[in-house]
Amino acid sequence: MAIVNCIYPVVMILVALVIKKCSYEYKGNASGGYSTPRARASKQAWTYAQIIAPGVFIKYGIRALIGCLIVSILPLAFIRDNSQLICSLIGLTALVNSFIKVEKSLINN
Repeated sequence: MAIVNCIYPVVMILVALVIKKCSYEYKGNASGGYSTPRARASKQAWTYAQIIAPGVFIKYGIRALIGCLIVSILPLAFIRDNSQLICSLIGLTALVNSFIKVEKSLINN
């Protein structure tokens, strides 16, 4: 059950590692990597997004993974009965916050 609960954080970390390992060239369209309209706005924004996004996604993914593992092993009845929902919310929150963090960094760059 703990593995299913941790799907969001695990996928976040794996995708971030792929983005970090592979270099995606700027083509002005969605070609892989961290690809949002703001990241595709210019070559400079694209390059900056490819540099910072993996670190942000790994950091938030690890935090969410730790939270999900804690929720999965807690013996409290309410948490145990709703652990999938709670872990999904933790993972989804981490995912959304990762995008927000990278987008704010792109605005400030």
